Amino acid sequence: MRLAFVTALLICPIASQLFKGSAVINFSAGNDAKLEVKFGDISIGNGTRLTTKQVERAPTTVKWNADPNKFYIVAMIDPDAPTKVVPVFGEILHWMVVNVKGGDMSTGKELASYLPPNPPLGSGAHRFGFVVYEQPYLQGLRGRLTFAEKFGQTIRSRYRFSMQNFANLYNLGDPVAQNYFTAGWLDAPLPLSLTVSCQRSQSSQHISGCHTSDMMALLLPTVFLLVAHTASSQVFNGSKAINWSAGDATSLEVKYGHVAIDNGTRMTTNQVSEPPTTVKWNADPNKFYVLAMIDPDAPAYFVPLFGETVHWMVVNIQGDDISTGEQLASYLPPSPPIGGGAHRFVFVVYEQPELKGVRIGFTFTEKFDATVRSRYRFSMRTFANTYNLGEPIAQNYFTAGWLDTPLLIGV
Repeated sequence: MRLAFVTALLICPIASQLFKGSAVINFSAGNDAKLEVKFGDISIGNGTRLTTKQVERAPTTVKWNADPNKFYIVAMIDPDAPTKVVPVFGEILHWMVVNVKGGDMSTGKELASYLPPNPPLGSGAHRFGFVVYEQPYLQGLRGRLTFAEKFGQTIRSRYRFSMQNFANLYNLGDPVAQNYFTAGWLDAPLPLSLTVSCQRSQSSQHISGCHTSDMMALLLPTVFLLVAHTASSQVFNGSKAINWSAGDATSLEVKYGHVAIDNGTRMTTNQVSEPPTTVKWNADPNKFYVLAMIDPDAPAYFVPLFGETVHWMVVNIQGDDISTGEQLASYLPPSPPIGGGAHRFVFVVYEQPELKGVRIGFTFTEKFDATVRSRYRFSMRTFANTYNLGEPIAQNYFTAGWLDTPLLIGV
């Protein structure tokens, strides 16, 4: 707890340096002239503030003064993770297209698929920079390069990327064009509207260089830790779908590799980055089941504003053979936001109603994609009622906090 206070005290003096330079991207004014970037009808230019909703898909337009006979690389990076004050994750690679001929993006190869910006709660506005490099001409290859890098679909697989190192590795030189926008936590109106300077009059406290949105980024994690500590005895409150009392784990076996979970086993996000290797319950081999994994504690267990977040759902499972089921929602690895404390991640199993051995056609309003935003405000109870699933027949859960941070594990 003391560390949180010390962090808050130390950060304010350096707030005026939040938008410091980057090894690759020059965030000073005037650099957008060389690179046109649009999300639909919205053009970005030197820090245009956008909502995460506006940038949930890749930009529709990326143009620069390109030689039609040369090849280029386009990348989008976030240098401000998890916050611009303490960017300990280096740069996050959100998008990369290589071997782009001329300025025609459709000719390129996507080395890293587009990962929508989703800055964590309390981290303030992040900068998302676009950079374009001209690929060196290699005789016989006509400018096309072969890249050995492989980037996954999850944000953790993109951490600590270095655009400078990548450019050096492939002899790309300096960027030929660049631009950037800023975006904060979800579509929250607070950081979008509160931009009044924190400066005080001479007769009152003076905080140089701070702005409200920046101060929110500094103070929210500390406030969350304080509230979490106060409300720790109330963390495991009831749920409309889940019985949190001890003893429910015996009906559902869940393992990640060799690690079995049991009524709140504390896991690191690294341990649960892939789906569980074992999920077993006392199943009738002739019946069908629904398996779901939900987080009722988003964005924080003391302010679960998003209801339940569905992290995984497999339906029409015959017996307990998961491979026979249909994945309604692909596995979304847990990644609680900074300051949100430990979240509960719950597995529940429902028996589907008997329809003479017929699998259910799930035609509810479920439209789950790979982003966490599409999974918010889910209701396991409503889903169960819609398909007459009754009560869960098996359940278990684990807890996990922000990344593998020792501080949060010890709170």
